[in-house]
Amino acid sequence: MARRLSSGVVHLNEGEEIGLHSTEEGEEIVVILSGKGTVMVNNEEFPISADDILYFGPQTEHNIKARKKGRIHYVYIYSKLPAK
Repeated sequence: MARRLSSGVVHLNEGEEIGLHSTEEGEEIVVILSGKGTVMVNNEEFPISADDILYFGPQTEHNIKARKKGRIHYVYIYSKLPAK
């Protein structure tokens, strides 16, 4: 079964964040290309840095934020799950 995928590259400057959002009925993979920051997942914060790979399952609220004195660059791949 083919899935519809979308992808993109994100560049966050010092202290910038993507904003809290949900994967809703999909899944998302994020690959940190460079920099350091934090990821907030279900109200828990974790450090992230280059070469980290993050997976967010369906209905997962998350946010990615660059460090106050640094930038972070990453790619994401999002897949909407097929309707049941």
